[in-house]
Amino acid sequence: MAIEINVCPGTLKPGYQSYSPRCLKDVFNGSQVDHILPFDIPETDKSYLSVRLHRRKLSLEEGGQYILKPIPQHIIHADQYPANAQLTMQIAAQVFQIPTVKAALIFLADGTPAYIAKRFDVAKDGSTIPSENFASLANLNKENAGVHYKYGLSYYDMAMMIDKLFPAAIPAKELLFKIVVFNYLFCNGDGNLENFACIDPKGNGDWQLAPAYNLVNTGLHGDDSDLALLDGLYPKDFEKRSYKTLGFYGYDDFFQFGMKIGLLNFRIKRFMDQLLDARDEVRDLVQRSYLREDMKQQYLGLYDERHRRLSSSLSGLRLP
Repeated sequence: MAIEINVCPGTLKPGYQSYSPRCLKDVFNGSQVDHILPFDIPETDKSYLSVRLHRRKLSLEEGGQYILKPIPQHIIHADQYPANAQLTMQIAAQVFQIPTVKAALIFLADGTPAYIAKRFDVAKDGSTIPSENFASLANLNKENAGVHYKYGLSYYDMAMMIDKLFPAAIPAKELLFKIVVFNYLFCNGDGNLENFACIDPKGNGDWQLAPAYNLVNTGLHGDDSDLALLDGLYPKDFEKRSYKTLGFYGYDDFFQFGMKIGLLNFRIKRFMDQLLDARDEVRDLVQRSYLREDMKQQYLGLYDERHRRLSSSLSGLRLP
């Protein structure tokens, strides 16, 4: 049975029975794409499929401009994953102005949801934009590194790679910082090295951090890890007074991380306070999302607990 549409499956703005004009412009380059897929998704063990938009029509085709993620296998509440990812991406983009890839929900004829996202490594003319994920940048051998291939190192190590490789390091490190803190607040326990990338849009060595992608509340699917990387924010961060006293990452831990990677203290504080002061906006988007009602409550419960943790400050930097 087809799903009832009363909010835009892209922006989550109410009053639409399909994609809003804003979503069509951002995600589909203004083409009048329908929210129902014009093809069936084949059974596959791939995590995503390649989709091409040509003359207002979507089709499965290698080398397309879009990544289509059907309901994944082998996780709990798998049917909620597409709506979870779409919601979390929209919170990042709309509430906190974090640059994200343009994405939307899209549905099979029977109402089964999937997640479709514009590729950040494909230009408007269809040419490939040079890109590298941070697992590749770290020169980790995929076959020999095991779990360390995606989860080794720390976020501080990533910032140091940015310092070495990026002509304009500070904007990239600010975006890295924002995504790391956002992932903690919204329970994304899979912010691993493959889920961060750099791009060179002009092909002249002017590397930039790619827009955020694969933002999802993994806590809904059983992953309750604080941070994805094995070394955390930086080596031995858990030995610092804040974490050691509280038993979890709080405001001071992330503030210190921002300072360690060379960001200005007032910019660190401004973003962290923005994160913590937007509870009404977050709740509004969650309520308008395509999650089931019980999953909305679980999403908000996980968010509230992380909000409590992130608000905790031994130093007084964050006043109650």
